[in-house]
Amino acid sequence: ARALLRWGQAVWARSDFKDAIAAFNTAGDIFLASRDSVGIGTASGLLALAEEERGNYDKSFQYAIRALNVHADEAYVALGQLYADVGDYETALDFYARIKNPGYKILSYLKVGEVYSLQNDFTHAEHYYQGYLKTLNKADKYDFSKPYTLMGEMYVSMGKYDTALYYLNTALTGFRQVNDNNWVMRTLLELGKAYNALHKTDRAINFLNQ
Repeated sequence: ARALLRWGQAVWARSDFKDAIAAFNTAGDIFLASRDSVGIGTASGLLALAEEERGNYDKSFQYAIRALNVHADEAYVALGQLYADVGDYETALDFYARIKNPGYKILSYLKVGEVYSLQNDFTHAEHYYQGYLKTLNKADKYDFSKPYTLMGEMYVSMGKYDTALYYLNTALTGFRQVNDNNWVMRTLLELGKAYNALHKTDRAINFLNQ
């Protein structure tokens, strides 16, 4: 079942939501049959996040509530993301603050930083992004890709386009190396915004068309 979760995450990265969700559901059924509450919660949390990412917020909420009953930290991540999506940043931060597991707490730093960035509170956003970066193994370059994209988005919002380009281009290289299409597309969009703001229209169009 845990191999199914890993496979589901791999195809999710390639934007194959249908197969990812099928894998998470099958894994969840196996965990349910073996009464593995942690497994049920993990599968439900992944289902909530996958459905959220493709815009199925009602289903995402249902899976998050299911996770809440067996694996609260997994549910808090999904619920925080859902409330951030609708602009209720205070409630989103409240759910992230409830996370107790140290591993999930560190992962939530990116979510918390993003919420602050969306509110233009860049001081707190950078604090959480840097806190996450400090936990990473410098030898594993891919691990830096997601925080670098989020930091690039933050610097675009701040109008610091040259700094944004450094982080975004570095992140794009990492995501392309592992074929993470979801984050490749997100990063390309921000690169287009940055180059457009710098009046480099041809480069902006090039990135937006990729």
